[in-house]
Amino acid sequence: MASTVTFIEYLSSETTTATPTQLDLVSTVAANASRSTYPVSVGNYSQTKAFKIRFDGTFTNVSQVKLYKSDGAYLTGETIAYGVSSSYHVPTGGAYEDSVADTAIPTSLPATANVTIGGDLGGTITGSGATDFVYLQSSVTIQAISATANSKTLTVTWTEVA
Repeated sequence: MASTVTFIEYLSSETTTATPTQLDLVSTVAANASRSTYPVSVGNYSQTKAFKIRFDGTFTNVSQVKLYKSDGAYLTGETIAYGVSSSYHVPTGGAYEDSVADTAIPTSLPATANVTIGGDLGGTITGSGATDFVYLQSSVTIQAISATANSKTLTVTWTEVA
């Protein structure tokens, strides 16, 4: 048997969660919200998505968790930033840049882990457990055209010992 993976999205508090089927970066704090209903206006930031990657199933350990944007073109002036933290903070957006999601998300598989477990890039999950919080936020500069952002594919890889 192997691990099963789910995303646990944290909404307006550390105790309010959802299991999303998509992580659209929009102008409201909600799971599975539509980009066309809640667009990010030009010159602003999306509301931060705060989530953990949860591993369940039968495995000895999981380590070396890597997250990157593997597909989907940016609009002119659009960027996606990410960051990780062992502590939760309320999502920010609109005119406010997130204090953790401050690094451009990689667009190819990173050479080393970029998602922490227990505050450590070299951390491991034994049995069931989750990574630390991952924060995502998009921004749309005033150079952007007025259009709905394209879909992006985020890929997560990890090392698993059965």
